[in-house]
Amino acid sequence: PDADALMMRARVSVQQALNAYRAGQRGVGLLADRARAACEEAARYWPADPVPWVCLLMLAQLDWPDARRRRPEHRMPSPEIALPLPPGPWGLLHQAEKRDPGNREAWHRLIQAIQAYGINAFDVVRCLCAPMPDGSPLLVLPLYVHVEYYKRMRAQGQLTPLYWTTDSASHATKRALYGWFQYADRASWSALGGRSGLRGDRAVRHPCAVEVRRRGAGPVAGAVRTSPRQMPGGCGGRHT
Repeated sequence: PDADALMMRARVSVQQALNAYRAGQRGVGLLADRARAACEEAARYWPADPVPWVCLLMLAQLDWPDARRRRPEHRMPSPEIALPLPPGPWGLLHQAEKRDPGNREAWHRLIQAIQAYGINAFDVVRCLCAPMPDGSPLLVLPLYVHVEYYKRMRAQGQLTPLYWTTDSASHATKRALYGWFQYADRASWSALGGRSGLRGDRAVRHPCAVEVRRRGAGPVAGAVRTSPRQMPGGCGGRHT
């Protein structure tokens, strides 16, 4: 079998399961099982690729909030024993990280699963990022959590753009801008809209543009090309 085709099938199968869940359709469990089998097959044929493990992390958000009812791989203890982190799909994250250290999508999928389990993602990313040095791509995670929270609340008619001036949101924005963005390889500035950013990166540019407008950011300012007046878009669903 063609490895690329297997990777594509895994991606498509996982997305079908997620779409069915969000639409309230029947047979989500069967779709998830098929998607999981597709991911495992892709991992066997291309063991060095992180994509199957990222896809398995995407599926993790469909599991039960109660850790006792989750699949074993979705309730693993965190390897960071010193940090008060909840059980989750940490083993799947480790497999993706082992193949592609610092894989941003893998970390975002982990956070999506944590949120789906009803765990406070703000607390999780705060613990994860506190010891991270400047230059770590994980410093973007708190900003993404704020963006997703803002989109959900705005969709419900709550919050205003002044949210981005609160201490917590402003700190997350500055940490992403000055802690990661200006240290990153200019060819991989995907968090603010580069070639390989995750879906939703355009929304991240809004708070960054606000911060640049308020304080200036040297070379960072020229890369943030969205207007501060452009607000993050609508929320795509409970698990996005």
